[in-house]
Amino acid sequence: MNDHPSSSPLTKRKRTSEETVLAALHEESQPEKRVKTKECYTKHPVYWAVDGNILVQIGKTRFSLYRGYLAKHSEWFRSVLEVCGGVEDPGEEATLYQQGDRIIVLDETGVTVKDFEYLLGALDESIDYCYSPPPFPTVAAILRVAHTLNFPRYVAWATQYLTNMWPTSLASVSASRIPFAKTSVSLARKCGLSPILKRALYELVRQDGFGQDDDVTLSSSDYQALLRAREQLASAWIKAAACPTPQFAKCLSDTPHCAACDLNSVNSAHIELVHASGIFEVHLYDPICGLQALVDEPKLNEKFCEACVRLRKDVWAKEREKVWADLDVWLGLGTVDI
Repeated sequence: MNDHPSSSPLTKRKRTSEETVLAALHEESQPEKRVKTKECYTKHPVYWAVDGNILVQIGKTRFSLYRGYLAKHSEWFRSVLEVCGGVEDPGEEATLYQQGDRIIVLDETGVTVKDFEYLLGALDESIDYCYSPPPFPTVAAILRVAHTLNFPRYVAWATQYLTNMWPTSLASVSASRIPFAKTSVSLARKCGLSPILKRALYELVRQDGFGQDDDVTLSSSDYQALLRAREQLASAWIKAAACPTPQFAKCLSDTPHCAACDLNSVNSAHIELVHASGIFEVHLYDPICGLQALVDEPKLNEKFCEACVRLRKDVWAKEREKVWADLDVWLGLGTVDI
């Protein structure tokens, strides 16, 4: 009979990142390991405090930092530092530990040197960032590290930045392109920022090649969602704009000069406004902006009476709202308020 029934589950349990770091800390504190590790690192040219009391290493780059400062801002560092804090009992083990370099190795967390630099920069420049936000690549780097190492205030700040960048309201959608859509989708998936997904994915779905110029690679499930959504968007656009709908075939006020008084005139006016203008072709995968372009088309007033113009604008505006609402389903997202 096994005298240690709990030994098997424990040996199979995957280490947490904190446990991996603690194991590395213990190894670095041993005398036989110290010479080897000192030969294999480079001091960071900026983030090396001469009076620092904790070392952080990524790859071969080592940072000298202040443990209290890290623990104040990061729940992850606080957890690690609380466990590996000073050894209270005297003796050879305590002496060796206190004399050895205390090193937190972040390789297992996936944090990169460049991203960590941006996070440390944010700690130094936090007030400036409130008044003058940094460019998107900097925010993305800060969020990746803040999410992984649990810097809650910086996660909240970066989340607000991205939420402002990718609003979910229909009114916010315009023909202007927003860069970094693919990176934003990747961040949203990694960090659980579902509210920004709809707008960022729509930005991709209306771009040629789904924004393939970006170096970031999306998951296969996101690509499949984009393909499905694009098919549905094209179908909705064709249905709404390829031909005049039956309700547009009769003038509401029987005004003689209104093109809606005659079926041939209706078709001719539609071809001129929708097809000859280029609106239909340009917005094949972007019906949200295509329908808005029709609503804003100044030639409507030249072709139709006031009542018929109002009818068309109302129909296209409602169709725009419907497409935006249906997009949640087409992209496989949860319900998002308009």
